[in-house]
Amino acid sequence: MRKTAFLLVVLLLWVSSPGACATIELIAYSYDDNSLYSLPLDTLQPTKIGTMEISGDSDLWALAHAGPGAAYTVDRATDTLYTVDITDASTITSVQLDQDMQISNRGLDVSPAGVLYGVFPGTNLRTIDPQTGASTLLFNIEGVVRIESIAFSPDGRLYAVGDVGSRTDLYEIDLVLESASLISRMNVSDIDCLTYAPDGFLYGADAHAGIVADLYKINPLTGQLFNLGSTGIIELNGLLAVPEPATLLLIGFGGMALLRRKRGYGA
Repeated sequence: MRKTAFLLVVLLLWVSSPGACATIELIAYSYDDNSLYSLPLDTLQPTKIGTMEISGDSDLWALAHAGPGAAYTVDRATDTLYTVDITDASTITSVQLDQDMQISNRGLDVSPAGVLYGVFPGTNLRTIDPQTGASTLLFNIEGVVRIESIAFSPDGRLYAVGDVGSRTDLYEIDLVLESASLISRMNVSDIDCLTYAPDGFLYGADAHAGIVADLYKINPLTGQLFNLGSTGIIELNGLLAVPEPATLLLIGFGGMALLRRKRGYGA
């Protein structure tokens, strides 16, 4: 047990050290060519993973963690929830949602507990069963003008963005108090997708038709915004931060420690 604790301390120091998160990879969805891209933060040089198999008059939007190597996305034209493989862009499963995922008010992300959340018409926050597509109303998010994307942090904080005229507002949604509080009115016209990365920052991008998207780094505490430059991806309509191997290893060691405690192993 002491050895496990020592390894946890070493890994925590490594992850928190300067440059430890330089290898963060983002997975991006391009509405323009219906494809997934790998986008490393240190280079912002996109590599095409593959074209989505979903065809027809689809209107895909958002990416959210669905387990190792997989992500959820929604076809807003048919209100279908898809699980896709982020290593080759192939479809794993699909299920019909019982709610309409609109263009104006929307959101999709998975909590640290593994629960899928969605924002639906009227800024209704719901949990979603990814096996059946059935949703459960939690509450109506008051105090927001518009929501276009949501993102959970590892400690369970839920963030949301929505554009209002020439600016984008950043909110934190309190799941206990069932309310939203404004963090910042950011000086950027539009952020359509949001993800929380292992370095403790939010990352977002716009999805203007026919235009190469810029990537924004956002301080979740203050809303301070940094434009990191061009992603090289046209109409970026979904963004997902992939955990680093070190982060996954840290989680693994933590799980081992908890398992030993539950089984009554000595310290």
